[in-house]
Amino acid sequence: MKKCDILRKISVATLCLTVVIGLWLYFWVLYDLPSPENFATYIPPSGNYIPVSLSEIPEMLRWATVVTEDKDFYSRSPRLGLPFILRSIWYNLDCAGHECLRIRGATIPQQLVVELMLTSDKNHDRSLRQDMRDLALTIMITQRYTCDEILEFYLNSDSYAGQIYGVEAAAQFYFGKHVRDLNLAECAILPAIARMPDFEPLDDLEIAQERQAAVLDLMVENGYINELEANLAKEEPVFFEP
Repeated sequence: MKKCDILRKISVATLCLTVVIGLWLYFWVLYDLPSPENFATYIPPSGNYIPVSLSEIPEMLRWATVVTEDKDFYSRSPRLGLPFILRSIWYNLDCAGHECLRIRGATIPQQLVVELMLTSDKNHDRSLRQDMRDLALTIMITQRYTCDEILEFYLNSDSYAGQIYGVEAAAQFYFGKHVRDLNLAECAILPAIARMPDFEPLDDLEIAQERQAAVLDLMVENGYINELEANLAKEEPVFFEP
């Protein structure tokens, strides 16, 4: 058999194998993925949900959320580079399940995907396929939207204990005011509440205030406020609606 015939057969076999692997990956990972077109459709029907534009959300609440959940959110390119993709692959492969979120450094886009869009996959026995679907959706979202758009989606869909979704619904539920009217102390306590899925103001206020102080310290560390502003916010009483 001539050398060129052997090379031709190897090329055809390689092409066929590539096509088979590509089709398998498509149906294993990409087929029937949720669409990232409209995040509001993933809010549970029974949830308290009032979306607002990013311009209506105080800057201090945006920064409090960013430093708490993903401090490199704005310093990363919104168009994924290799370091981000490798970090995402490491996170999805290394994370044992949903409980890893908010503990091991998942990015805001990753949290948006797992917390909201792949609700049916939330369990403690997550498979490699589910993790790869998370990663695929994360890549799709970060390729399609800007950082501001992603943050707006996140702030409007994050759960603030129970069935309260989004910062406007949380502001009205906990403080009886619109999110645009929140002060620094209130802005810093909302990300703390988001980390407490069973938050009860009367029972968990002390823990929430401890976490609020940690959020304020992170804001100082990252240059969003100064120490005087942080100390004043820590001392300011936060009143929850009865």
